[in-house]
Amino acid sequence: MNDAVLRPALLALCLARIGESSKDPSLTQEGMRMYGRALHQMQIALRNPRRIQSDELIAACKLLSIHEMFQRPFDGTAGSQGPNWLSHMLGITKLVKIRGPYQCATGRSHRLFIDTRLNGIIAAISTRRPNYLSSEIWATEPWRRIEKDLRDELHDIMAKLPPLLECFDTANLHTHAADSQKQHLLVADRCWDMDRSLQQWRDSVVSKFSAPLPSAIQMQTDGVSSQSCRDQPRYFRVDDYIEAYMLMLYWTTCVLTYGTLRLNHAKLHSESPSLVPERLPDRTRVQQYAISIANSVEYFIHPDMGILGPQFLSFPMGTALHFFAIVDEPENAVYRHHLVNAVRQIDQLGLSIGDFLSSMLTIRVDQAARPAPKGEDSCQQRAQKWAGLDPGA
Repeated sequence: MNDAVLRPALLALCLARIGESSKDPSLTQEGMRMYGRALHQMQIALRNPRRIQSDELIAACKLLSIHEMFQRPFDGTAGSQGPNWLSHMLGITKLVKIRGPYQCATGRSHRLFIDTRLNGIIAAISTRRPNYLSSEIWATEPWRRIEKDLRDELHDIMAKLPPLLECFDTANLHTHAADSQKQHLLVADRCWDMDRSLQQWRDSVVSKFSAPLPSAIQMQTDGVSSQSCRDQPRYFRVDDYIEAYMLMLYWTTCVLTYGTLRLNHAKLHSESPSLVPERLPDRTRVQQYAISIANSVEYFIHPDMGILGPQFLSFPMGTALHFFAIVDEPENAVYRHHLVNAVRQIDQLGLSIGDFLSSMLTIRVDQAARPAPKGEDSCQQRAQKWAGLDPGA
């Protein structure tokens, strides 16, 4: 492997991990030097029209993003991991976009696209701004010769989240009552469309997977109580890591979708109660999905998962942690403890996921965490409505 960008990117990640695990600062410092070299070579490659579409360049960006996710800044600067990770993610999505959807339909290009697509969607969710991955052509053309699997179908649903979040944020900016109501009704339509897609995906999973996965999914999507969630097994089978990750992403998508649905419903119900139902279905209660994430983190920090498990955990765990932080109910304390303890265990492995998740909060603009304008519900009240804990929601 002699690529001028990929080689130092891989060395940077390997040296950083070995340096952290062996407590050898000289290796960590050498890893940072390799990281700087990779960035320099990346800038050179981006100015070369022949190299800008190379697979090696995309792979190097992915390695550098992993480095940013887990490596504490050598100079001790706090808060840079999230923005730097996002910068690499935006770079990867731009490189894929240059190729176009038709070149991502076969072979290694398709496999690279599948891997980078999810990260691009997560980056768009973090910024609450859609990118091209939410468009119809990018959801169809890369599969014109390949049948979609359940993972692809779940990513299709997730790609609808950034436009939904942006639409909801836009609705809250309207000061004219009629315009605000129209926009909030549009948000409601999109939320229910997401709800239908999530239920269809659940049905497909239940029909294809053997126990215990179907029961876990069935429990979380049929409107069970949070009490039932506490009885959910905390471990998946060892060979189920792909299915387990899909479930984590499914639960995370439910938290974001139904959280938006409930905040939007509360707004409409307070201003135009005749336009919306009095109560929402139990399956839209956010708490049960956050609990499912918390109950499953231990599987992903098993030593056999290596660095892959913490990578998988970052987005679901960050979402659930944020939920339990703003919905500070006594009954949620045990689940928040599961998550905080998992962060500590991962940090002890030399993977600085706690700092990464904290820095991501500087990027993510969560409507439920914003101070409410004067005269509106408090942040805590709105968070409870988001969670489905408010009796009137």
